[in-house]
Amino acid sequence: MNRDELFKFYPESWYPLCLSSELKKGQSKLIKAFDNTLLVFRSKTNKVGAIKRFCPHMGTDLNRAKIIEDGPLCPFHFRQFNNHGKCTTIFGSDEIPTNAHTISLSIKEEVGIIFGYLGSKVKFDFPIFSRLEDQNLYTSSSVANYELKTPYQALLFNGFDTHHLDCIHSRTISEDVIIDSNNSFHLSADYAMKVLPNSLYDKFIRLINTKENVVRLDCYGGNFLSITLKDTRDNILITSLPIDQNNSRIFLTSISNPEKRLHKKLFQKLRLELTTFLGIEFLKPDIEIIEGMQPKYRGLYAKHDSSVIKFWQYWDKLPRDKEFQNSLFN
Repeated sequence: MNRDELFKFYPESWYPLCLSSELKKGQSKLIKAFDNTLLVFRSKTNKVGAIKRFCPHMGTDLNRAKIIEDGPLCPFHFRQFNNHGKCTTIFGSDEIPTNAHTISLSIKEEVGIIFGYLGSKVKFDFPIFSRLEDQNLYTSSSVANYELKTPYQALLFNGFDTHHLDCIHSRTISEDVIIDSNNSFHLSADYAMKVLPNSLYDKFIRLINTKENVVRLDCYGGNFLSITLKDTRDNILITSLPIDQNNSRIFLTSISNPEKRLHKKLFQKLRLELTTFLGIEFLKPDIEIIEGMQPKYRGLYAKHDSSVIKFWQYWDKLPRDKEFQNSLFN
């Protein structure tokens, strides 16, 4: 696949479509994603689906559909679809032709976010959080989310850009960065950075945490970044959705093992909210700088940009399901 195709087709991954709180039972929502629009809905039986916006029968806009028990009911010919895009009922007919079904994304609803897998078959499980003893039991903060006028990759590869940490964030890398990978969908980075007391924010971080952060980044699918700081109990999640080639939506939250006692639960909730707030504050200079960024045009320097080079090598090799994406949006 040439470079133009790499940027035209998005890697297979779990992409954040919207907040769980944005969809109540019996509601649907149009989501701008992947240079197109998806219909995301929550059925009256609480099943979430993400399908093509237009009915495969005659192209009726399913955003006008009533959401019933299993999913949308096309308002034109009363064809009913479930959360997997399967046509389950055709008014006045006992037969359902194979072309009556529509394309759908596999769905996961975790940490207050609805994720969709961009591919015909899920090729890697929903990413794990290293701090959790049981991936099904967790407590998380509220989810911060922003729309950015920049390609979705910009904020993610930013985490691997250790040179900018010194330039922008007063963080000096104190050890060599170790880059590793478990499979073709995963890339990790381990490094330590000293926190210099150059701002009120940095002085506060040094006071509540440490003068040096030992950091592990785990990136999945090129858009899902789990951050682990050695001296904390939590994971920070940053994940992004490409709206189109030049715009994206990012989501940030903090996750931890649930506490059992009431007073510890209350303290943990405050700690997680603070962690998310501090994460956003840390990213604000980056968000301002990457506005309008075009990361595909780059001239990287091995001495300072070795980790970024490895990120782009990883991103270029991520699997892309061209047939699925063409079917989903054509």
